[in-house]
Amino acid sequence: MFGIGWPEFLLIVVVTVIVIGPDELPKVLRQAGKFMHKLRSMSRVLQDAVDDAVREAEIEEITRKANEPYMKELQFELGGPPEKGDGAPEDDDDVDDAGDDSDTPRAEKSGGRDG
Repeated sequence: MFGIGWPEFLLIVVVTVIVIGPDELPKVLRQAGKFMHKLRSMSRVLQDAVDDAVREAEIEEITRKANEPYMKELQFELGGPPEKGDGAPEDDDDVDDAGDDSDTPRAEKSGGRDG
């Protein structure tokens, strides 16, 4: 229990009976029992609250990890800066000017013809 052996426990009981007296002992033990019940109840409520908070934090972390690939794709689709190594082009100019090294607009290259 608290490092208290049987001889120490017996001494505490004897001193309690002498100090409190046999008439008041049942009342004191009843009050001590009620106090212990309230203490355990409050401890249980506190433990449940801590467990719920930990469980919620774990769920949020798991959800974030599960959605991470989709968030990268969504960020690219919305025009946000792509992260390195996700297969996205470095900047949009590389895609538009593929194979074209000059700075001349496309309309001028086609001779101004439409269509």
